[in-house]
Amino acid sequence: MKKYIALNLILIIVLILLVSCKSKQPIKEVYKEKEINYDSIFHAKNTEINKAIIDSLTIALGKVQTGRKDCDSVCQIALDNVLARLNIKKQSGDNSYDIRYDAATNTLYINNKIGATANKSKIEYRNVGTIKTIYSHRDIPVEIPLKKWQITLMLIGAASIGYILIKIVNFIRLKTI
Repeated sequence: MKKYIALNLILIIVLILLVSCKSKQPIKEVYKEKEINYDSIFHAKNTEINKAIIDSLTIALGKVQTGRKDCDSVCQIALDNVLARLNIKKQSGDNSYDIRYDAATNTLYINNKIGATANKSKIEYRNVGTIKTIYSHRDIPVEIPLKKWQITLMLIGAASIGYILIKIVNFIRLKTI
């Protein structure tokens, strides 16, 4: 009986050692390195030039007609006196205007001159010398299908565990009886 128990114990130890031997799972290492470098300068100059404007307006004025001849002549003289005072001329730099009345032709002349203009704008954008380096490391387990000898060892290990359980149950039964 002692020999039988010793053989079972050795068999159990050998089977446990066979089941517990498992190879290390292969791992794939992934290294990533990113380097981001910004070095940009942007200049924009915008000049908008508007040309000079020269404008003339000629207004031909008719004679005053109210329906009464004595009133027409008085009103016409008064109107001519007022319009004769409109002889104005102003100038500032390239800009000028003048208004004058010609009593002989009964015409009002208006002349405008607006000088050329220039609008300048400058835009500058800078982002110089920003360097960023990012390192990352990951271990990824690789799934490799099992070989036939590994599957055979797994089946032997499962059978040995079943055998051990049956022996333990039988041993406990013999002790309790």
